[in-house]
Amino acid sequence: MLIAIIILAAIIFLIVSLVNTRKKAKKRSEELGVKVSVALQHVEGLPIALGTLSNLLACQNKLVIDSKKLSFDVPYDRVIKYSTQNVSGGASKIKSPLFVVHYYDKSGAQQSITFTSTMFDLNKFVIDFTKALNRPENSLEVGESGTVSL
Repeated sequence: MLIAIIILAAIIFLIVSLVNTRKKAKKRSEELGVKVSVALQHVEGLPIALGTLSNLLACQNKLVIDSKKLSFDVPYDRVIKYSTQNVSGGASKIKSPLFVVHYYDKSGAQQSITFTSTMFDLNKFVIDFTKALNRPENSLEVGESGTVSL
């Protein structure tokens, strides 16, 4: 009987914790104006451990990466592009595709941050996150004089 009460209390505690965590995440998403989000495992590019679960949030004007107690952001004017890269083996033994954030750091040097997931089609997120940038890279605009702006 005592074991059943302990198990029930543990289940209730877990449910309450999950609900509170979800409420905090929803509130943060609303505050940041999140358009698209996904949770991926960090591979390299940030000062956190390999495999750390990270939430990528495409917001109104920046990319936010929440990872445990650390948060990183890259303003969209410094994001170059998002891409996927297939990797097999190597030192980290990663065999799944990578989601890559290409950006300029504060000094203007080109950098990248990579993530992986075995659960998601990362190509879909490249499309979704690129749309969140609100850039017309894939469309041609014809001006009044008939010229095409590149």
